[in-house]
Amino acid sequence: PTQVVTFPHLKVRHGCSTRVGGVSAAPWESLNTGFTVGDEPSAVWENRRRFAACLGVENLPPLLSMSHGKEVARVDRGAPLPSDFS
Repeated sequence: PTQVVTFPHLKVRHGCSTRVGGVSAAPWESLNTGFTVGDEPSAVWENRRRFAACLGVENLPPLLSMSHGKEVARVDRGAPLPSDFS
């Protein structure tokens, strides 16, 4: 199963993905959620679907970029998409 790390003291829906429980083949195995590394897009979409399910949401926004770091993205239902995708 997909593994997500959460922090009980945070009172908002959140999670940090791990590499466990995805469908990507080597060298990205297994739960790669990034489109920029050469993985099959269909695998990335499935991995994002699995991660989103662990968070209790329908899907992750297609434009959400994930990285190793301390930045946090707040995603509000109905929020407009940015016009500048850079």
